[in-house]
Amino acid sequence: MSLQQSAKKDLLCYLLLAVFLIIAYLPVSSFLFALKNDALTDNFPNKYFFSASLQAGYLPLWNPYINFGLPLYADPGFAFWEPITWIFGYIGYNIYTLTIEVLFYIWLAGVFMYELGKYFRHSFLVCFLMAAMYMCCGFFIGNLQHINFITCAAFLPIGVKTFLQLQEKFSYRRLLYCALSLYFLTTGGHPAIPFATIYFLTAIFLCLFFFRDKGQNKKVFYSQLLKSNLLLIVCFVVLATPLLYSYLEVMPYISRSGPVNQNNNAYAGFSITSYLSFLFPFATTAKSDIFNNSSLMRNGYFSFIGFAFFLVSLFSLKNKYQIIFLISGMMMLVLSLGGAAKIVIYPYLPFLKYIRINGEYRIFSILSFIIIASFPLNKSFESNTTGIADKIFLIFMSIGVIVILWVMLHPSQALVFSKSQHEGNNMRNEIKWWLDNLKMYDRLLISAIVLLVFLLLYFLLKKNLPSRVLLAGIIIADLLIFAWLHLPVTGVQKRSVAAMENYFSEVRPGIPIPSLIPIKNNTWAGGSLSKIIGCWPYYSKQPGTPAYCDYPTLLSSTKDYFLSSLPMSVNRQPFIFFKADSGSSSSLVIRKFSPGSISIQTNTENPDTLILLQNFYPNWKVLVNNQPASIHKEFISFIGVPLQHGNNHIYFYFKNNMLLVYVFVSVSSLLIVISLALYEAKAFFEKRKRNS
Repeated sequence: MSLQQSAKKDLLCYLLLAVFLIIAYLPVSSFLFALKNDALTDNFPNKYFFSASLQAGYLPLWNPYINFGLPLYADPGFAFWEPITWIFGYIGYNIYTLTIEVLFYIWLAGVFMYELGKYFRHSFLVCFLMAAMYMCCGFFIGNLQHINFITCAAFLPIGVKTFLQLQEKFSYRRLLYCALSLYFLTTGGHPAIPFATIYFLTAIFLCLFFFRDKGQNKKVFYSQLLKSNLLLIVCFVVLATPLLYSYLEVMPYISRSGPVNQNNNAYAGFSITSYLSFLFPFATTAKSDIFNNSSLMRNGYFSFIGFAFFLVSLFSLKNKYQIIFLISGMMMLVLSLGGAAKIVIYPYLPFLKYIRINGEYRIFSILSFIIIASFPLNKSFESNTTGIADKIFLIFMSIGVIVILWVMLHPSQALVFSKSQHEGNNMRNEIKWWLDNLKMYDRLLISAIVLLVFLLLYFLLKKNLPSRVLLAGIIIADLLIFAWLHLPVTGVQKRSVAAMENYFSEVRPGIPIPSLIPIKNNTWAGGSLSKIIGCWPYYSKQPGTPAYCDYPTLLSSTKDYFLSSLPMSVNRQPFIFFKADSGSSSSLVIRKFSPGSISIQTNTENPDTLILLQNFYPNWKVLVNNQPASIHKEFISFIGVPLQHGNNHIYFYFKNNMLLVYVFVSVSSLLIVISLALYEAKAFFEKRKRNS
């Protein structure tokens, strides 16, 4: 196949994956249902501010609206250094574009998984099915509201592919691709998945070391691995210097949990009882005592056919990559456990001992299991035979029949056997009510029925259809059905995107000059929004938080302030005020305001201290009458500057010169590696031209 034909085929696959994505995530892609919970209350606020700041022409280094201000570039929960964030930021973040962004990342995950399948030289159809299984696996469906996990996981397949290519043979082009892949993965959001990626790639590296080809020269092989990986580490670290600097800068100032212990989110793992999801995924969405973890951390599904071919592989592990990913995937499965396993293991693991939620680590196992299953699936498609897979399907059928009979013998445990007392206003609300209230036995029954129907269809149609057509059709249909069943429970809410967007109708555009109103008035007149889109101060464009807003990143001094009795008195003041004189004989006027600066004109009859209710943090500076002045901490967490009596011009500004240095280092290193890759490519083509 020519390069042009291959490119056309790849483009066709990318388009088909986009169509599949729209259909599979129809509750989301149709905008009929908005994302919910963490997607809106934790992830959206910074994006909303980031976009408003960029469109107003300001560099959004500091967000003044969340809990009296945060260094946005150093927030571990915000993808500040991710280029895609900047693209959407300039377009403009709202509930619609947030939804599109999430779908875009899931589509990228499929495209990159397709490319990983091509690396293993699988057929076009198998590569497409690998991509579909990854896009609709239990991680993306179950953790849809955890956007920071999805943005990282999207780049995991391409990170694995480029890492494997670099281990095969070093070139600057491969070094560039691998470093960029890992950069996008790391800057995608929360550091939990990037930390785990270190363990995952290390396991792959060690397996490649032990399972090298017999014909390879040991000395050359060792030298190659050492050179490739040392250069990769150096290149990635230099490329990610701004991010690493930001993390190191903010760590001493944020409120963090200690190492994992018995009382520290051990419930947030992918528990052994959650393995039920490999065959009966919908059952794991139930509220049941058999699960001791969060409902969002229970789904490891990637289609029952994919799981069956994974089991087929265990009977014949002849391929080196199957062994490598079985070992690596099982290791990550252990690291994704909660409970006692997490309590015992995590305190001794570098990077991971501060990770509270680790159930998302199942994505590494899901990725590995899909890769393992792809080899016998590809072989089955080539030979048009299923072999041992049929026996596993029969076992699945038997399990499904047993489950159905068991539920029918216990009708009192299932809602479907009793008359509902609920009366929905419309079909959408009625369906949502049922999906929310179905009991464990109901969900198990539905999963078993779907499984049984598909298996019956398989055996009925097996003689009339080629196995690749039949299996591919069942995989796609299976993924679609369980995506539609899960999303109303784990990913979306009853409100539409349009309804959610209405909450922002009162928000002033851009970055306006704030009003000097008491902090206590910075609330939404319609009531509480904290459980819907987060605290109103996130969006009001008015600095000052009357009560603690439950945002994941919190400065330690801010926490101490909210735990004190000070808010009772401070809330009566505007976000800028005089410490000794509440304003009876003094005056102040805000001349200019931006996220990282504020210009104020004051007039005082007596010396006083001007208080700015923004968190005291390095890189805040002040000029008083165009002369540098010192600032100090007031009221536990805020900025204060002493003033002499009379007229004063005060200019607070946030500036981080070191950040610019590290950005320069990062961009310079990228340009150097690109130059080396281009030079290498030029030399290669010149050599090939001479030889021809």
